[in-house]
Amino acid sequence: GFRVLPVLTKIDIPSARPLEVALAVSDLFGFDPDSILKTSARARIGIKEVLDVICDKVPPPDSLADDDGTILRAKVIDSWFEPRRGVVCLVRVLSGAME
Repeated sequence: GFRVLPVLTKIDIPSARPLEVALAVSDLFGFDPDSILKTSARARIGIKEVLDVICDKVPPPDSLADDDGTILRAKVIDSWFEPRRGVVCLVRVLSGAME
């Protein structure tokens, strides 16, 4: 199954209402409002916390039948170009680990 990690973004924008939005999201989806992460990539707020939660709560992929765990297998889901970052790829790790 899928695991949903609630994250509010762009909290640095003057019109952002993180508390109101966190309460609305918690009412709508049943999340604990205190567990909803608040982030701003531009202001560098909450990025480490999001990565830590992903590492803690998203389980590693199941092993494939012919997998001995030594080879990284991944599937490219999407990719795009961002002028300041270059090529960005969204991948799904099927087996193995990235270190």
